[in-house]
Amino acid sequence: MRATIRGVQETIRDPDSAIDSVMKRNPIAKRDVELERLKLSIERNFVTPYVRQNGFGGVDAKRLERSIDQIGIAFKYTNKPKAAEIFTGQYLPPREQRMVK
Repeated sequence: MRATIRGVQETIRDPDSAIDSVMKRNPIAKRDVELERLKLSIERNFVTPYVRQNGFGGVDAKRLERSIDQIGIAFKYTNKPKAAEIFTGQYLPPREQRMVK
């Protein structure tokens, strides 16, 4: 978990270097397009208000419960899970190490 969170933090800190890695592996990619896509993804999907306040890796239990309820609209549960059965934060590094830097 620490390595994944650190990688995301580094990508946010320096998206240009992160795109260098993509470009090495995808020779037909267009650097400017991929950089724009990454920046948009960071802005809209990674650095949310919840993440700014609580750091990476955590889960809003009430939001997760609502998501479970929404899934239940389309797929009938035989044994509906609770948020605590799906997520545990026990393996996350301390909050201060998970914050957006």
